[in-house]
Amino acid sequence: MTILDSPRPAATAPLVGVVSATAREIIDALVDVGISHSFALPDSVNVHLLDALDGDPRIASVRVSTEDVGAAALHGLWLGGGNGVLVTEGSGLGLSTLVLARMINDRVPVLILTSHSGLHGERHGYHQSSALAGMGTLRGLGIAHHVAAPGDDLPALVRSLGTTAQAMMSPVALVLPLRSITRGKGAAGRVERTGMSDLDVAQVVLAERGNGLIVGSPGFSSCHLAEGTSDDVTVLSQQELGYTTPMAWGLAMAQPHRPVIGVDGDGSVTSRLSVLADLAHTGPGNLTIVVIDNGGYGTFALAGALPQAAPTGWGVDIAAVARACGMRHVTEARTPEQLRTCLAIAIREPGPRLVVAHAPRSEVPAFPEPVRPSVLVTQALRHHLTHPRPTTLAGDPR
Repeated sequence: MTILDSPRPAATAPLVGVVSATAREIIDALVDVGISHSFALPDSVNVHLLDALDGDPRIASVRVSTEDVGAAALHGLWLGGGNGVLVTEGSGLGLSTLVLARMINDRVPVLILTSHSGLHGERHGYHQSSALAGMGTLRGLGIAHHVAAPGDDLPALVRSLGTTAQAMMSPVALVLPLRSITRGKGAAGRVERTGMSDLDVAQVVLAERGNGLIVGSPGFSSCHLAEGTSDDVTVLSQQELGYTTPMAWGLAMAQPHRPVIGVDGDGSVTSRLSVLADLAHTGPGNLTIVVIDNGGYGTFALAGALPQAAPTGWGVDIAAVARACGMRHVTEARTPEQLRTCLAIAIREPGPRLVVAHAPRSEVPAFPEPVRPSVLVTQALRHHLTHPRPTTLAGDPR
C-alpha cells in the first residue's frame, strides 16, 4: 500500500471523564497569582477565556498577531514590574521557542496556558503538527509543564503552576485539552453580517482557476475548497497560520508554467506581513494570492463563541501594506463578480498579484475540517506534479 491509497486515520476516541472549568474560574485563579496582563492570538481552545477576559477589568487582555511577539512583550512587561500569562496553542509555542529560551536564560517567570498535547481530547488530525511543535518546545527547553487530564482541577492547577513560575523564576506551562474552558452562564450572542462570504470566494476561485494549483489556508475556506474537490490532488488545504502564502510562493517557483493561487486569510497574512515585501522583490509571475478579509477569526463560530477580531478588524489595510511593500498588482473585490474579474486578469497577466476579497460573512462548512488528511494530499500532489501520469487521491490514473 502506498501513501496514495492509504486509508484515512481513525478518529481519536472521545475524551472520557471531566476536565473543564468556566472561563471566570480560570480568570479568578490568574488574578490570585498576580497576573496583570494576558497576551494571546485567538484559537479554538482559548476563545471562551478570551471572551471573558475582554469583559474583566482585573486583567488587561492584549491581542497579538503572532505568539512570539506576545512572548517578547511579556518579557518586557516583567522587566517593568508586571506579571503576565501567554495564552497560545501548541504551534504558537513552537514559534516562540527563541524568546522562551531567552526568558529561561534571564530567569523570567511566566505562566503559559497552551493546548494540543497530542493526548487527551484531540479530535482533529491536523492538530498533530501543533502538538509536535508545542510539546517539542516544552520538552526541548526543559520547561516544567503539566498536561491536564480528566479529573484535574484546572483552576487549582493554574494557581499551583503560577506560584511555581514565580518561585522558580522560570516559564511554566499548563497544557489544556480541547473544550476544557467553557463559556459558563450566558450566550455568546450572534453577529449578523452581510456581503460576500468565504464560501463565495472559494466557489469563484474554483470556477476561475483554469489549470491552476490551489493552496488553501486554515479556516473555513479550506473546507469549502475541499468539499467540492474530494478527488482533486491540485487543491491543497493546510492548517498552519501564516504558511499558506509562502507555501504557494514556493510551489509557484517549482511550477513556473502553471498558475498557482494561494487562498489565505487576513489573520494568517497579518501574522507574516513580511512575506508581502518578499513577494514584491522575488515573487514569481505565475502567483496570485487571494486574501479573505473578514476582519476576524471566523472559525470560532464552531465553539459557540463570538468572532475574535484579527488585525484587519483593528484597521490594518492589507492592500495598502502590500502596495507600500512594493507589490504593483494589488486589487480589491467586494462581490463575487468583482472577484471573478480580478482572478480572470490575474490568471492571464503576469504577477505576482494580490487580491483582497472583502468577505465579512463566514459560512460554516458541511464538514468543519478538511475532508482529506493533509499527509495524503501533499504526497499525492507531489506525485502528480513529478510524474508524467497524473493520479487521483485513490492512485488511479486519469
